Amino acid sequence: MKRLLLPLILVFGFLFFPLAYADTHFCPMKCEGEKTYSAPGSCPVCGMALEKKLEGEGAQPLNSRDFRVDLVLQPESPKAGEKVKVSLAPRRTLDNSALELEVVHEKPLHLITVTQELDWFSHDHPVKGTDGTWQLEMVFPRAGNYIFYADFVPKGARNQVFPLAFQVQGVRPKIKALKASSAPRKVGSYTFTLIQPKALLSNEAMTLTFKIAKGGKPVTDLQPYLGEKGHLVGVSEDTLSYAHSHPMDSKSGSEVAFMAHFPRPGLYKIWGQFLHQGQILIADFVLSVKEK
Repeated sequence: MKRLLLPLILVFGFLFFPLAYADTHFCPMKCEGEKTYSAPGSCPVCGMALEKKLEGEGAQPLNSRDFRVDLVLQPESPKAGEKVKVSLAPRRTLDNSALELEVVHEKPLHLITVTQELDWFSHDHPVKGTDGTWQLEMVFPRAGNYIFYADFVPKGARNQVFPLAFQVQGVRPKIKALKASSAPRKVGSYTFTLIQPKALLSNEAMTLTFKIAKGGKPVTDLQPYLGEKGHLVGVSEDTLSYAHSHPMDSKSGSEVAFMAHFPRPGLYKIWGQFLHQGQILIADFVLSVKEK
């Protein structure tokens, strides 16, 4: 079976390696916005380990060259609508050894999958197999280019995100180009309304708030989803920027607020994920971010 070691990570431009660190620490999920701490510790909101802020860089790199992720698909050329076995092997670059992963938000490995056009989204959790790889079965809805974002924390290291690109065979449908839209979203009997700043600017922390109603009545009894009141994933139109954040607080109510940070101007698609009465709800919006 041919391994997809995917040097595509370099093509996506996610790997860069600053040489120095500043003596400040912050929550990688931006739970408290731009707040920093002078010493290592844990975020008082979500509990994740604080990360060191890089000197001279506007954004933290998604991953370190100390690690890599090997991807194997069976069949090697998956087809739309058919089952595919996905195997992921997070490894240490130096000696090829398997990584031991921390449990973060109830799972060791979070796998975000999107199509290149961002019209399809999935958040899954591979299970460790007997051979030490992390596995799951998936069915991809259509032909085209896809990207996995493998999101995990190695023992003793900071959060790592590895983008892994692959293709699904079949007749490719024509997909409409992204258009900015923040109109309320209907998901079954639920309505999601997004409250956002009047101007979305790059490289500026801002609050995005989801208001949730069912049958016209505010939903005030959301259940914890992966240890949080909700999760927010955002990907830029060119798929070069990825973010995963958690609510700024865990208070009850029909509103869930997230701190967002868009590194570059352009279109971004965001997916809010929530749990209510045992049902996972996903509401998506497309945002237009302007140059600061």
